[in-house]
Amino acid sequence: MKRLEAVCSLITPCALFADIGTDHGRVAAFAAKTADRVIASDISEKCLEKARKNTCAGNVEFLVGDGLSVLNCGMDKPVMPDIIALWGMGGPTIADFLMGYKGNAALILQPQTDVPFVRRFLGGIGYKITHDITAFERGKFYDVIRAARGSERLSNIQAQFGRFYRQKDDLLKARLIRLCESLEGYKPTKENIKLLKTAQRALKYQDNAK
Repeated sequence: MKRLEAVCSLITPCALFADIGTDHGRVAAFAAKTADRVIASDISEKCLEKARKNTCAGNVEFLVGDGLSVLNCGMDKPVMPDIIALWGMGGPTIADFLMGYKGNAALILQPQTDVPFVRRFLGGIGYKITHDITAFERGKFYDVIRAARGSERLSNIQAQFGRFYRQKDDLLKARLIRLCESLEGYKPTKENIKLLKTAQRALKYQDNAK
């Protein structure tokens, strides 16, 4: 499954969907098929112009702004989406956007970096991971996460390789095999040895998964 395909697979029908950092607008366009209303925002007006060209649906509203601040911009009262998508950006940026968020929206996240940090961060702000997908595109693996309000405490292996690392997942298995092979060729630092052992442990579960 490719990256955007995985993101879209986690979109469910809702009243209001917010695509934060919409870029080319394809996620917003997909959400518009089942959501009553879609907000597509980006800090770049140029990106929004591109998104407008890719999104013909009449129920999509385009806003220029940074992060979740667009949900309060020029409106009589704060907008409360049912689903918020934050994808294609670094993990720390996603965390910055969600810091202090008080709503109850389901979150669809695709961090480009610091994925273990994002998984732990979600638990810290009162979210529980409900879906944790490995995607693959152009030779690179990606993590796509959906979370809902709840509580959980992840183990180190769950934070590193996904909450459901024990469940059979051919892409996750391929990712673990590649990682183990790479780590075995790296300098045996304490950090690399620890990560290799964690990856090998996760791979054993994938080898035995049905």
